[in-house]
Amino acid sequence: MAFLQFKSVEVYPHDSPQKSELLKIFDKIKTYTSFIIQTDPALSILTNIANAVYDKITVENIIRPKPLSNVIESSVTEEQQLELFRKIRQLDIILYDSIASMGEDDTINGQQRSCFRNVYGMTIRSQKKIPSIVLNSRLLEGENEACTIVFGSIVLLHEITHGLVFPGFSSTPAREAFRCYHDVDTYDGGCYLKHQMCGGEMFIHKTNKKMYLLQQGNKVRFVTGDLLQHIYDEHSFENLLDYANMGESESMSLTKPQPTGEYSSDVCMINLPNKTEGAKHCPTGEYHKPLCN
Repeated sequence: MAFLQFKSVEVYPHDSPQKSELLKIFDKIKTYTSFIIQTDPALSILTNIANAVYDKITVENIIRPKPLSNVIESSVTEEQQLELFRKIRQLDIILYDSIASMGEDDTINGQQRSCFRNVYGMTIRSQKKIPSIVLNSRLLEGENEACTIVFGSIVLLHEITHGLVFPGFSSTPAREAFRCYHDVDTYDGGCYLKHQMCGGEMFIHKTNKKMYLLQQGNKVRFVTGDLLQHIYDEHSFENLLDYANMGESESMSLTKPQPTGEYSSDVCMINLPNKTEGAKHCPTGEYHKPLCN
């Protein structure tokens, strides 16, 4: 398996006391994302974005669109995949320590800092005139390491969709499938990716730091600890998508190896109730709109 590579990875400010820890956590996020990005639907969607497939959706297509699944499931060539990873290698990563950062800096100017204060990440034009993905380290912190890495991977993938359309602004077609759930007036490739990959948009809750799923109509579903650990261990969002598609009265089960001896294991079933009662959309931050100047 090929691991993700970026042009550079830096911590801002450079003297952040959390520099070593931030680099270590991001390395785990990058490794986890390397697995996710090489499987569908992430691979097909990101490859289509990198090769401007969605830009070819015209107004006529919007009025009488082909089934969106035809676009998602269409096979992508090896050449197109290489173009995807070539563009990703051109992206800079900035791990932003929003608590340690207080003064002016030539990497993130005052205007960018103000629009970045309450967002998980954003894609900017850096002083080098190349796309830079800035991750707000403080807002990515979840209830435990598995939560931080899984959620960090989702935010990274979201921002990669923005970096792939640089230097223009969002080229996401204005059609219903690309409409965000958290902001119905915005069309975003990153949100579209999450809808197809996770069944909704992922957030960290402000009060308990737990990860939750925001679905159409402001419906909130918390991701249980067992499900989160399964997603983390399996390097896959497949069960999260199944969970998102559950009916109100349904539950689902996960298989988990249960050691019974030195060389054998049984399978233990973990029941996941569908907990949605009284849950409200209350995130630690938001997703930023494409490209902050």
